[in-house]
Amino acid sequence: MCKKNIAFICPLGDEGSETRKRADLIYNHVIVPIAEELEYECTRADKRFESNLMSDIVKMVVDADIVIADLSDRNPNVYYEFGIRNALKGKCIPIINKMSDIPFDIKYFRAYEYDLNAGVEGYRKFSVFIKNSIKRLEKNPWNPCISLTPEEISDIYNVTLLSKSVKGTKDHYGLAESMFSKKCKQLFLMQRSSSIVLGAEKGWGEEKTFLDAITKVAEECDYFYHIVTLDGIEAHFHRKDSVFPDFCEYRKRLKNMGGNAAIKTSHKKGFYLKKLPRDSENGDFKLDRQARVLTAEFYDGTVETVIVQNLGKEQLCFLLKGSGLITYLNDCIRYYDALEYVKWKDIERLYQKYERLSEENNKHEN
Repeated sequence: MCKKNIAFICPLGDEGSETRKRADLIYNHVIVPIAEELEYECTRADKRFESNLMSDIVKMVVDADIVIADLSDRNPNVYYEFGIRNALKGKCIPIINKMSDIPFDIKYFRAYEYDLNAGVEGYRKFSVFIKNSIKRLEKNPWNPCISLTPEEISDIYNVTLLSKSVKGTKDHYGLAESMFSKKCKQLFLMQRSSSIVLGAEKGWGEEKTFLDAITKVAEECDYFYHIVTLDGIEAHFHRKDSVFPDFCEYRKRLKNMGGNAAIKTSHKKGFYLKKLPRDSENGDFKLDRQARVLTAEFYDGTVETVIVQNLGKEQLCFLLKGSGLITYLNDCIRYYDALEYVKWKDIERLYQKYERLSEENNKHEN
């Protein structure tokens, strides 16, 4: 197992100088013995690198579990490294041999003033401070000085982040709705039992709010790619507790475009519905494995995705943000393009069947 690491940043000076002697005394007689006792490896730039490359030193400072920084002599390189560490991660122990040397801007870090001329007792107090500081910091979370948004972190590191996750059968609607605070350029939605076709289910106010939001987005965005499952929609008809009071209204939001079903908008021709293949059409494809996916690209160039997945009886919902999601969106669009259109006659058949079943249920209830 890889040991944890302590990095020591300090003024080094020339070989044989007073600065180098001081750095060696602290490293060899204080930090290294404590690091070994606490099962840490210890690193100092001149001990690790053949050349004093700044990129290597910065990597050492960033990668370390804990950094000890000697701020003596106001060395600009040490202050630069100290600033990087505190900005990104924290967990830094500042020390100094003369407190009057510390600049005003970093006084709040409360550096420990050591005295190498204080004899055995001075070394003992110094060592106790370093040891206790390491043990305290190793239990703490990272505490960077700066606070970056998920979007900023994504841009800097070119990564995709899990921005938020929730558990529950309704919470994903709130996550999805939160995406629409920015103007949407294009949208992909794969939803087995399409809310856009049926409308919101009775008792699911969160779904109604989401539908109102996505209907507005459909009016404003350039492209809307929606994949549904006809079998999934029909399966809802046979559930006694599933009622869709606004389905007639949502029926009006679809249109017949050359025999194919599309989402109607006021200023565009409409966005075609595509359908997932049946289980029998592809032996490796199982509808019950399909997560619900909502991915949006915004006009500011960012992309966000909500993925809903069942884990047994528990529903997990993830809101992802990051530049890498544009690749995922493009994959979703290619998948959409490869699927068959939903025929208008299939939509008509679904509505007629729902009306018939609703009438039969009403007769039984009366």
